[in-house]
Amino acid sequence: MDGNWSLMELKSFIESLGSDVKPLFWELLVDDIDYDHSGMVSVTEFESWDVDDGKSCDDVTLV
Repeated sequence: MDGNWSLMELKSFIESLGSDVKPLFWELLVDDIDYDHSGMVSVTEFESWDVDDGKSCDDVTLV
């Protein structure tokens, strides 16, 4: 799974997993991985995303 997603595609993917994307989580995610503010993120960046406390995106509770 590689390539780029628009932010809306990323949000749709997360929601398709049955998660409710809370606004604060979404702001943190976008701020951390959309470095150039292009509105696009790579799938690799999302898969390797770490929040400030060292948890990976797999460990973050979305609801």
